[in-house]
Amino acid sequence: MVHAAGAEPYLGKLISYVDAPAAVDAQIQKIEYSPEIRSLTDKLTENLENNAEWFQQYSRQLAPGQRIPYHPNMGLTESQYQQLLGGEEQKRLTPAGGTRLAFSWRDDDVLRISGLPDEPPFDSLLYEGVSDSLITSFGTITKSVSAKGQLGDDTSLGWQGRLWTTERTDDKGKISIVYVIGDLTETNRGVLIHEIKGVVNDVVVEHHYMVMWNK
Repeated sequence: MVHAAGAEPYLGKLISYVDAPAAVDAQIQKIEYSPEIRSLTDKLTENLENNAEWFQQYSRQLAPGQRIPYHPNMGLTESQYQQLLGGEEQKRLTPAGGTRLAFSWRDDDVLRISGLPDEPPFDSLLYEGVSDSLITSFGTITKSVSAKGQLGDDTSLGWQGRLWTTERTDDKGKISIVYVIGDLTETNRGVLIHEIKGVVNDVVVEHHYMVMWNK
């Protein structure tokens, strides 16, 4: 993309949520589930490992994006499985230190976000404003949507912003990937949320964090 002389790089749909170039001190919060949900997750993982061949065949029958329906081979009762699926309401945040979050422009006017709480190369993202694409180590996720959400019952953790989501399926399993960049609605602090959920090599995979900074 070529800009006229003196024109600012294009922030696209992040213009309301991000200042660039900038470097900010940010607080890391790990998103965790209640002990009850964690116990059900561990039980599900153990049973999927014990029924690996069945689960591979079962999951291949699902359409892209389809939630895995209940089956007795999961080792849970149907009510327990529904409780596990409803665990979104039982999230809680645990402080996990801080980071120096940087928003910088590459020469091609692609925004680089670095300092995320993951090992390289997962510690940075690229955002291309023209296509509204988030370029991640999992691949490129196109076209965000405007979204709002809240963690558990804590209204101070309500957020609004842009949400990107995708799903990856291969012979090893299926994972859903979510990124949010926006604001906390009550405090107007900047927020970046990353979540991964799924099953890889018959093991339940969960990875969640939230990064918050003063704007």
